[in-house]
Amino acid sequence: MRVKGGGLKSVSDQLIQNVRSTEECEQMCVVRSRIADPCRSYTYDNSTMECHLMWSSVRMLGRSPLEVLKPNLFHGDLDDCVNFSLKCRENNLEIKASSMRMFIGKMMTKKSKKIMCEEAYQGEYDFSSKFDFKKCGLDEKKTKDSTYRGMVHVKEGSTSLVTIRDKMLQVNCHLHKSMPSEEQSLSVQMNVRENNKTNRVMSDAVVPTSTSSSPSTPKFSLKVLGLDSNEADTVHIGDFGWIVLNVRNSAEDFTVTNLVARDVISGRVLKIIDEDGCVLRRDIVKEIRKTDNYVKLKISFSGFRRQTEVVYHAMVETCTVGCMPKCNLDMMLPEEETNVHSGPLSLDLPRHRMVRRSLAGEPRELELTSDVYKVTGHKLTLLNPPLPQKAFDFKPPLKLQEEEGLQEEFQDGDVIVVKHSTSLMSSVKTCLVDDVTCMLTVILGATQMFLMFSCVLIMYCYYQQWRFYRELNRPPEHNVQYYHKPPEVIGQT
Repeated sequence: MRVKGGGLKSVSDQLIQNVRSTEECEQMCVVRSRIADPCRSYTYDNSTMECHLMWSSVRMLGRSPLEVLKPNLFHGDLDDCVNFSLKCRENNLEIKASSMRMFIGKMMTKKSKKIMCEEAYQGEYDFSSKFDFKKCGLDEKKTKDSTYRGMVHVKEGSTSLVTIRDKMLQVNCHLHKSMPSEEQSLSVQMNVRENNKTNRVMSDAVVPTSTSSSPSTPKFSLKVLGLDSNEADTVHIGDFGWIVLNVRNSAEDFTVTNLVARDVISGRVLKIIDEDGCVLRRDIVKEIRKTDNYVKLKISFSGFRRQTEVVYHAMVETCTVGCMPKCNLDMMLPEEETNVHSGPLSLDLPRHRMVRRSLAGEPRELELTSDVYKVTGHKLTLLNPPLPQKAFDFKPPLKLQEEEGLQEEFQDGDVIVVKHSTSLMSSVKTCLVDDVTCMLTVILGATQMFLMFSCVLIMYCYYQQWRFYRELNRPPEHNVQYYHKPPEVIGQT
C-alpha cells in the first residue's frame, strides 16, 4: 500500500537523513524487513529528504496515514508485500519468497494452458519452489551462453478466479559458460605496398571503444594465492593460502557457490562449497572475507594425500540482498577495505546496489533475472609435505671408536638409504583409504568369510533339527523279562 500526500512521522522508530528519493526510502525498509528488526512501514518527507522507518504497520498501531495530509509526504506499508528472489543453478532454478503475513496458495509453471509443475503451500511465511528447466517447460534460448526463460504463476488463495493478489513472475537465468573478452581497439594501422614498403595510416594513440551502446558486463576471476598473498604455482599439502574471486564493473552484489578442487591426474573432484554457498569442508576453508569487489577464502591445501595437480573451479551468482548465506556467518571476518556494511543501516546494502523498481501502481507482473558465471583458476601443483626434521636426527648407540669407523666408511657424496618400518595400523589405513584394489580385495574376502560362516550355521541348524525329529519319531522300546522255571513247577502247571 502506498499513500501520496500523507504519512506518519511522529511514531517512527528510526530516522535516516539525506535520502534522495521515495524509492530509496522504500528500499531501505524492504532490506531492513529481511535482515534486522522488521520494517513494516515508512514515511518519506521530500522537503527535508528524511526517511522515517517504523517497525509496526499503521494497522497494528490503529492509525491512518491520512491523519497528516501534506503534499511533501509519502507513506508506504509492507504488510501486503511478498518479496521474491531467484536462484539459478545448472539444471534448475529456485524461487524463494517471504511474506509479512501468512501465505496460502501455490506456485506453478504453464505451457499454453497445461500445468507443467505445481507446488502448494498452506500457511507459510517463507516458502520456496524448485523448477527443473526441461521438466517444467522453461525454454532455453540458443546462444553462446545458456539462457532459460519462462513464466511462473503465483496464485494466492484457494479460488480458481484471477484476483488482485495473483502475480506473474518472468524468470530469466543466464548461465555464462565463459568470461566475456576484454574490450579491444585498433591502435596502429599500416599500409603495405610493393617491395614491403609500409606507410603509417594511423597514429600510435590508442582509440578507445565506445561503451555507451552496450552496458558493461561484470567480469570475475579466480586466483590462488599463497599465505604471502602472492600468486602460487606450487605449494605443499597442508600449507595455508587464499582463494580470491575478484569482480570488476559489477553494479550488483554476488555470492560464490559450487567451489570444487579437481585433481587433474586422477579426475577426482573434491567439493568445498555446495550449490547454496554453504561451506562443506570446514577443515579446508578457515575464514571468509568479503568486500564489494572480491571474496577472499583462507584455505588449507589439503584433501589430497599424494602429490598431484589441482585446478579450482567455482560459480559466481549475482544477487541483490542476502548474498552471504547464513550458514557461513560464523566464518565471516571483517576486511579493512570492505564497505559491504556501509550505508544508512548497519546491516543494509550500499545504496548504489539497492534494487530499483517502478512506483507506478501495484504491478502484477514482475521480472526476476540472475546471472551465473563459471570461473576457473590456474593449475596448482601440490607437493608432499616435508618430512619433520627430527626424522633425520639419528643417534646410534655406538662407541667413539665405532663412530670414527663409520666416518671413514662413508665419504662425502655417498647415498644413504633409510628404510622406515611401517606399523600394522598404518598399513591397514593405507589399504582402506589410498589403495582401491586392496580395499576391494578386503571387502570381497570379508564377504566370502561371512557367506561361509552363514552356510556352516545353516547346516548346523538343519542337523540339530534332523536329530530332534529322529528322536521324536523313534518307536518306544518294550522291556520284556524272561524267567526260567524248574521242571517240577512246569509239571504242576
